[in-house]
Amino acid sequence: MRETSTHVDVAVVGGGIAGLTAAYRLKEAGRAPEVFEADSEIGGRMRARKENGWLVEKGTETLASHGYPATWQLIKDVGLDRDGGVLKVGSLAGVWRNGKAHAGSGHWVGILTGAGLSLGSRAAMAGMLGGLLPSLGKVSTRRPGESPLGLRTVAEFVDGKHPDLHDYLLQPAAGTGWAWDIRRSCVAPLVATLVATRLLHGWRTYRDGMDSLARKVAQGLTVHTGRAVQEVTEIHNGGVRLVFADGSVVTAREAVLAVPAPVAGKLYPSAPAGELDFLHATSYSRMIRVTCLFDRPLAVRQARGTMACSTRATGCAGCAAKGCRSNSAARQARWRDTRSTRSCMFRTPPTAAASGTSGSCPPRSPPNWAWPNLSCPGRPSARPSPTWARRSPC
Repeated sequence: MRETSTHVDVAVVGGGIAGLTAAYRLKEAGRAPEVFEADSEIGGRMRARKENGWLVEKGTETLASHGYPATWQLIKDVGLDRDGGVLKVGSLAGVWRNGKAHAGSGHWVGILTGAGLSLGSRAAMAGMLGGLLPSLGKVSTRRPGESPLGLRTVAEFVDGKHPDLHDYLLQPAAGTGWAWDIRRSCVAPLVATLVATRLLHGWRTYRDGMDSLARKVAQGLTVHTGRAVQEVTEIHNGGVRLVFADGSVVTAREAVLAVPAPVAGKLYPSAPAGELDFLHATSYSRMIRVTCLFDRPLAVRQARGTMACSTRATGCAGCAAKGCRSNSAARQARWRDTRSTRSCMFRTPPTAAASGTSGSCPPRSPPNWAWPNLSCPGRPSARPSPTWARRSPC
């Protein structure tokens, strides 16, 4: 290991939006932070790339206009909300059922239209919402586990209710919207999210990709990419010591670990026992995202549109039979400017390009749901999650 004399004021480990925001606010407060990112690019799970003139998101694709006050304040502080940098998503998430898309899943519009739910399940949904009303005012978005819903999982909450509420509402929302395992994840955070975002009302997206905010924030910061930290330890006389994968060492007065909880647990093994237990107990799901370009909508355009669809997928059928022609330059040019529209696919092509992983789907698979994206039945070792094309004409 080669020692260096490098010393910084505050070392921020992680160049995702959390680390960059921390560094931005620290600099505002008069500190001199430096960001160390293991990857070659910043942005973390909020990234986008250009593919043949199309903008393809690698991570999340939207931001709710309510429930994220700190994020919106940051957007305003860096000026990203000016000159059309933030666009309104004029369409709704939906489910694919009985041969057509039903918009409004997880949205208050869906309460009125049913959003693909049967008549019996709509009545069951009304009863479920009625049962939730006394708890809504007591749900804390910061500490949802302290609400009357307690530690009940999503699966326990929906158990005994109409099966449509699981198949076409809660499992799509929790299972692919956040990649939750509904048997392990509590329902209280899901309800808290619905309360904070006003029933998922008012979605926005960034004109130049979801990594726009990260790139904008990073402009005034000192950021080092390709610097993988292996260990963070405290120095007896004060400060911290960062050991990098290449053997170099950086010391700092203080450090911020803006990385996923399991990674933080590995980087900081000397963390207090209580914190370390929490870090190791926190899990993340692996996801596969598939972007497919369509030359026609999957359903007749509705007044509010359809942002994404989902369906029972019994296997991977050839997308070409459903109108997917991802190499058509003419079609790309035709739909190049439809920035705020959304599309979805109900059968994932075996040859579709995937972000972060590769491999074809098995010939048959158990039912899989997608909301707001579509799940491709994948290998058991990797939890699948889909995506929809940014500029496709749905």
